[in-house]
Amino acid sequence: MKKFIILIVVTFSLQVYGNEEPISENWISADVTFISKLKVTFKNNPLSVLALLESDQHRKSALGYGYSYAEGSMGKGYVSVSFSILYKDEEPISYKLTPYMPDDDRLKDRYTKLFEGLFTVSKHELQPLYFNKEEAVSPLESCTTNISVIEKIESYMSPYSGIRYGSRGGYANSLLQNRREYVSLKDQLNDKVHEHLLCSKNPATRLTAIEYFTSKNRVNSPKISAKIDEIFNETPTIETFAGCMIMDVDSRELVKELSTQKIEQ
Repeated sequence: MKKFIILIVVTFSLQVYGNEEPISENWISADVTFISKLKVTFKNNPLSVLALLESDQHRKSALGYGYSYAEGSMGKGYVSVSFSILYKDEEPISYKLTPYMPDDDRLKDRYTKLFEGLFTVSKHELQPLYFNKEEAVSPLESCTTNISVIEKIESYMSPYSGIRYGSRGGYANSLLQNRREYVSLKDQLNDKVHEHLLCSKNPATRLTAIEYFTSKNRVNSPKISAKIDEIFNETPTIETFAGCMIMDVDSRELVKELSTQKIEQ
C-alpha cells in the first residue's frame, strides 16, 4: 500500500512539475491562423496589421506637437504580440511589434518556423519588428538641430524608449524604462546632444533633457530657454509612476523636483 501511494505521488509530481501537460492543438491552430494573417497583411499593407491587432480599442497618450501613442497586445493561443504605435494627427505613422515565444520548450522549434518570414529569430530569441522607425527616431519638424548622433541615442529619442517620465515605480520600484535608457547613455551625452534631445518626439526624453539643463544651471541661451517654454506649453502634464500607479502630473513641477535629485542605477 505504501509503495502504491508513493507511485501516485511521483506520477502526480511528474505531471505537475515535469511539463507533462498535453499540448493543445486548438491553441496552436489559432496561433498559426493569427501569425499567418499577420505575415500576409504586413507584406501587402503594413498599416493594415493594426486592424488585426485591434489597436483602435486602446487609449492614446498625447505626446505634444500633434503626436500621440498607444500600447497594447493581442494573443490567440500560446503566444501574443504586443504593439506600440506612434500617431501624427490621429493617423498611425510608425509602430513596433514585439512577439513572444511559448514558455513550453516542446513548442520552441515549431514556433520558430511559424514566426520566420515576419520576425527575425536568433537562437529562439525573437527580435521586434519596426515599421517606419525612421519617423519615430527623427527630430521634431519644427527643430533646426542638425547634429548626427549614434543609433542608441536616436532610439532614445523615439517613444519606443518609454513615454513615462520620472525615476522609479512599479511593484519592484525599478527605474522607469526611459530613465534606465538615459542612465545607460549618460557618458555619451553633452550639452549639444541634450539640446538635440529637446527635439525628441518622446515627451519623457524632452523633459529629461530639460531636467539636465535645469540641474546644471545651463539655461543660459535664449534659444534653449524659448524651447523649454515651448515644450512645457506642448506638454503641460506627463505620465509618471506614483508607487504602482500611473498618473498624470504637472510637467514643470516634476522636472523641478527631479532636477535636484541624483538618479542612478
